[in-house]
Amino acid sequence: MTQHLTPADVALYRTNQLRGDDLLRVTDHLVECNACREGAGDPLIIRTIDRFVSALAAEMPEHLSYDEMETFVDGRVDDADQEAITSHIDGCATCAEEIRDLRAMAQRRPRRMPTPFFWAAAASVVAAIGAMLILRTPTSPPLLARSHARVLASLRDGDRTITLDSDGRVRGVPAAAQGLAAALLRAPRLAAPQFLADLAPATTDAVTRGSASHQSLALIAPVGNVLLDDRPQLAWRGAAGSRFEVTVTDADLNVVASSGPLTATHWTPPHSLPRGTTLLWQVASTGREHAVAPPRPHPPARFRVADAASLALIADARRSGSHLLLGAAYARAGLRRESQREIERLARQNPGSSIAQQLLDSMAAWR
Repeated sequence: MTQHLTPADVALYRTNQLRGDDLLRVTDHLVECNACREGAGDPLIIRTIDRFVSALAAEMPEHLSYDEMETFVDGRVDDADQEAITSHIDGCATCAEEIRDLRAMAQRRPRRMPTPFFWAAAASVVAAIGAMLILRTPTSPPLLARSHARVLASLRDGDRTITLDSDGRVRGVPAAAQGLAAALLRAPRLAAPQFLADLAPATTDAVTRGSASHQSLALIAPVGNVLLDDRPQLAWRGAAGSRFEVTVTDADLNVVASSGPLTATHWTPPHSLPRGTTLLWQVASTGREHAVAPPRPHPPARFRVADAASLALIADARRSGSHLLLGAAYARAGLRRESQREIERLARQNPGSSIAQQLLDSMAAWR
């Protein structure tokens, strides 16, 4: 755990003034740190982050890693870990069954038998070598040595190697992400979220280039994409000396934000926009030019703010340092460019890897 958040961090988070990496850093810390979450003293922050944690748990149910189960069965865990693992297996049938199997394997292992004094003095070199091959030494790995699983897939990922073996074991990622990593190694594919299709109709030339009558009013961004920030800057082009008014609605055309009269060609909503839903926006101009962008009969431009579960997954993947997990988290959120950037970094670490290339190829089919 890094140092706790400063009062300034909490104040900026509470008033929705954090952006980009700072927003993810503070959200990441609040997800992980109960003290800062409770210390924020804001029921809305506490409820929101608790929803992040719940969403993350629902996306990736956590199980014990093979190493954790192995050390537990062999009695090589300290008291704190002993209590935590015991508590986990009391409520997790999957891990409890695996630990029962490991204990059964351990009971079948050959045991070191007492050796008479005269045997030590008279043993031949051949017999001594034979005994060493049969008897386990206290420092040898108790269960790992018995595993004959083959590595089916592996990837260099940052400062670690992720592997999938023939027993379905995944190494190199946090326990909570092992299911996701196994699925990506078995079937390397990142599918476009279905909600991206809802954003596509607004991405026409008329949205960003004006109408056939060559009006100068046209939208710049966001148009047809997903954003992390729930208070994004909306930008457009317009004739100098005009006045503008921005309207943001939900898919049912209920107004969720409006700007009032503006002279600037950009605007940031004063409060958070709803996450996880398609939003529509348009700009109307008066003064030197009376126009609407997108021009009628085209529908308003569309965008989406990433849902709470996606934000939590991205924060968790960033903490892991894994390009694979971060690329998958961005893909789930619909952030194609960010996801592709992480998978390209993975491909550079693994030249010639069919897994990395298949992941990139799957994203080429996105709109």
